Amino acid sequence: RAGTAGERDLGRELEDLFAGVAEGVKLSVVSIDSRSRVEDASFAEVPAGGARGGEEEEEAIGSGFIIDGRGYILTNEHLIDRAREITVKLHDDREVKASVVQVDSASDIALLKVDAGPLRALPMGSSEDARVGQWVLAIGNPFGLTQTVSAGIISALRRADLRILPLENFIQTDASINPGNSGGPLVNLRGEAIGINTAMYSNPGGGN
Repeated sequence: RAGTAGERDLGRELEDLFAGVAEGVKLSVVSIDSRSRVEDASFAEVPAGGARGGEEEEEAIGSGFIIDGRGYILTNEHLIDRAREITVKLHDDREVKASVVQVDSASDIALLKVDAGPLRALPMGSSEDARVGQWVLAIGNPFGLTQTVSAGIISALRRADLRILPLENFIQTDASINPGNSGGPLVNLRGEAIGINTAMYSNPGGGN
């Protein structure tokens, strides 16, 4: 049956709320392309001419978000580990080089810096105020598809039994998280970052 006028109004309000949050947050979300050199044991010799034949280039693509308008960006440490070159793509399609300011491997956090003029910082919320059942949005670049938004709820808090990091205090969500979402923000419906998308948990049956 068709909803009542009140139900239709509520539906429109929810649509406008989700769309408004997504539109605002996307201005602060960036794509990160990290290139590093890795040793390749299949090369037995270094060829003449000085080229290092025992290395191959490795590329990692993920996400990040601006936390300070002067160009400071938060992302995952595993995206930029051993990087020789980091390129950040902004919401307006500008591509700029980034430098690493600080990393914390134990919590998989990295702080980058770009020089790109004044940028829009994403407001920071508090994960301490998060509640199970609360609506959240995950924004990032899954599979290299930039500025992708998924929605879900917080499924659990303070997950510390995944054994993937020395320091674990994860927010679990059923919002879709895929390769490339790493480093992007998890935001509440006030448009505040309350977490950073770090890992996807799956089992051999294919569920995640």
